[in-house]
Amino acid sequence: MIKFIKKSIYILILYSFTSQAASYIVKFKNDSFVNSDKRILAKLDIHIKKRIHHSVFFKIDSNKSLHELKKQSIFSWVEPNYIYRIANVENPFEKSWWHFNYGQIDMLGQPGIAGSDIKTFRLWEKGIIGSKNIKVAVLDSGVDYRHKSLKENIYINSNEIPDNKIDDDKNGFIDDVNGWNFIDKNNDPMDKLGHGTHVSGIIGASGENDKGVAGVNQQVSIVPIKVMDDEGYGTLENILEGIYYAKSLGVQIVNASLGGDPYSEAFYEALRVLNENKILFVAAAGNDNMNNDEIPFYPASYQLPNIIAVAANDNRDSKADFSHYGSKSVHISAPGVLITSTTPGDNYNFFSGTSMSAPFVAGGAALLMSAFSNEDVFQIKERMIKSCDPSYPLKRDILCHGRLNLENALLNKKSDFSDPDVNLWTREVFFYETIHPYNDAEEIKLIIKSSDAKYIRIHFLKIETEQFDKIFLEMSNGKIVEVLSGEKNNYSSEPILGNEVMVRFKPDLSLSKFGFIIDYIEIIK
Repeated sequence: MIKFIKKSIYILILYSFTSQAASYIVKFKNDSFVNSDKRILAKLDIHIKKRIHHSVFFKIDSNKSLHELKKQSIFSWVEPNYIYRIANVENPFEKSWWHFNYGQIDMLGQPGIAGSDIKTFRLWEKGIIGSKNIKVAVLDSGVDYRHKSLKENIYINSNEIPDNKIDDDKNGFIDDVNGWNFIDKNNDPMDKLGHGTHVSGIIGASGENDKGVAGVNQQVSIVPIKVMDDEGYGTLENILEGIYYAKSLGVQIVNASLGGDPYSEAFYEALRVLNENKILFVAAAGNDNMNNDEIPFYPASYQLPNIIAVAANDNRDSKADFSHYGSKSVHISAPGVLITSTTPGDNYNFFSGTSMSAPFVAGGAALLMSAFSNEDVFQIKERMIKSCDPSYPLKRDILCHGRLNLENALLNKKSDFSDPDVNLWTREVFFYETIHPYNDAEEIKLIIKSSDAKYIRIHFLKIETEQFDKIFLEMSNGKIVEVLSGEKNNYSSEPILGNEVMVRFKPDLSLSKFGFIIDYIEIIK
């Protein structure tokens, strides 16, 4: 069952299937068993198709059901050869606010908040532009490695002689000069869908174009690894092979803008191997506005030290409506709304999704590695998470309480998100309530001022709105502190810096409910 998202986003969706002569990924308890007793395999109608690229996993075909195979004592585990799918919707945009946000208006008319960016330019100003020695594997739909904004930053396997039809480096892949295509089993990882090329542009588009498109790195080695076909499908087998291939090339970072619900033993084991080899794995958190703490989304939710799960934020440091979140399991946020980047055929286009957020973090990690060659990926991960830019809208949703800030990471500046002393709050009289029910699509703007206040906190006696009807609490400079919807009683907002707050209530075109009541405010002088 394919699920499409209400908003225009770019997402990877996973589902599984079983059928007659189904394909499975398995691990045998005794690896030598594979060659020692083929009679048992024949009796169980098991046909070994291949070993997954020097790993302990095997692909098998069998007419037996998953349930029947799981009962066999010869396996450590058995799981379907899951299928993954990409679905995309395109969006137009204007400026690269993610590198430098000066408050420019996006294509939907939303003005940004100055400073709500990842501070890439601060590193560029210091001469930190990346390094060809840093290899970033892009597990995706391939990459247009001929793209004029990417070709200078595509990985080249110097141990292979191009087009001589010989495996010169003896790694099992003939003429893998620019990566590998695990869909068609050849050395041409060309992207026709567009997703992998867009992701790659965020990591390392050279910036030599008239579209204002520049990746986080001006120099990097992007390794195209095609594990999704041109329709957006790819199996667990494809992805496992891609992971082990990336490891064999000695990449430092893997970007995986993909995911879904099922837990996979094979996937976990492959990522554990990457962890042992100190390879960073950057994963999109997901695009269904779900809490990953409650409902895991894989691979982002695998609990390993080398994994970074990435949520998406907009140009005002608010969580994107579609983005998954999780105060314990989603590590950091990065720009993911209306991101312009490279697409096949020397083109440029505009997508939204955590698929776009992950490569900002992967690219950021590569940029920092070029500056700190003596640090391993765990230290780089710690730099990014401990120094993220605090944002009240992200505080309760993200482990690090905010958005990627590469300047802070460079300086190893620890983020400070301390709240005011609770004993200093004093109550002031204030009352406001909406009509009940409120009107569809009728925006309400309410200014709350307290001349002596350094902080204001708003107390809501009651909130009851439809989930797409939002209450925005904004500072005087327009920065959103908190976004509220749903049902809450006796709720105190986050502390809001300054002596003025705007409460902006924005209902959509359908389904009105009660509204809200503010019965008092609290201030700190």
